Amino acid sequence: MGNLKFEDLEWDSEKLGVSCGRIICNDISAESDSAKLLDAFKRLISEKRGVDFITIKLLPAFRLVMNGLVKSCAELIDTEIVFKLNKTGNSNVGCEVKIVKKCDPSRLVPLADEMVYSRFFLDQEIPKIKARQLWADSIKNYCLGRADNLAIAYIKEFPVGMVTIDFLDNNRINLHIVGVLKKFQRCGVGSSMITKIADRYGGKYDIFVEASSMNIQAINFYQKSGFILDSMHYILHVWTGKHEGKVAD
Repeated sequence: MGNLKFEDLEWDSEKLGVSCGRIICNDISAESDSAKLLDAFKRLISEKRGVDFITIKLLPAFRLVMNGLVKSCAELIDTEIVFKLNKTGNSNVGCEVKIVKKCDPSRLVPLADEMVYSRFFLDQEIPKIKARQLWADSIKNYCLGRADNLAIAYIKEFPVGMVTIDFLDNNRINLHIVGVLKKFQRCGVGSSMITKIADRYGGKYDIFVEASSMNIQAINFYQKSGFILDSMHYILHVWTGKHEGKVAD
């Protein structure tokens, strides 16, 4: 069946003000016994009493496990859709896109206002002001070197959009933050950044991006930009204090 792994999330803990972690189950077989896997999840959660907040990602193959966790201790926050770039066309817009290591984050921090479909905003237990600040700090960190690379769109020398580029391995890259300042949305800026990334990396890497199932605007944009559906995940949040005594039942 494979082993579940727990990882402390120190950055999330600092920003949210509670002890955070996640359970990793990437190596679990889809043929695993659902009842045994559910018991394994519940045991691991019950062992982490000092942790306030736990995130879990589950493939649709584990629907029965997801249902069992929701009944006992978890909240189904969202379904995350993963897209893979299939092809992209040329984009003609009056902006320049550069691939860089770092940039000044000051003009791009307002992108945090657009992150309203992230799992942090969708969780009713997390104050919106904290969710917004978490994304603002994340954008700053990515701009200052946390990302492997950045695609930055400029209009008249001012940054108006960004895409963070993370190398997963020698064959795959993930685009984590894809954002365009509100004033410049629907002007082709996002397509220009995707085209630049595809031109630079598409010959060597598979390019992936994630979207909330509720973010119809992002889903439509990715599909129009040449992305196709690759996979899906259930996003679960466990607030251990809300379900005291139920986890180990």
